[in-house]
Amino acid sequence: MRDGKFCAHPLLARVNDGRGALRASFGLGSTTDDIDRLVQALTSYLRHGPRHRYTRRDRWFAPDGDSRPRPFPEVDLADPGLSAPSPLPR
Repeated sequence: MRDGKFCAHPLLARVNDGRGALRASFGLGSTTDDIDRLVQALTSYLRHGPRHRYTRRDRWFAPDGDSRPRPFPEVDLADPGLSAPSPLPR
């Protein structure tokens, strides 16, 4: 996830008065459990607000007291199911 304006300053200035936003994206290592967890977290945030206080660390904000490692998922790039999709027919 990424916070801020993520190179969309003119768009955000128009749609939300220039405030920051939250963007989430999924990659090869994402699972349906990851998506379910994101939906649950967003639902909780919208109902109850943030659970943590945040502190700026270098260029990013992070929850106070959060020192958990964030390892990359293991992905087998040799898996044929992860190859690039075929181009669309014209």
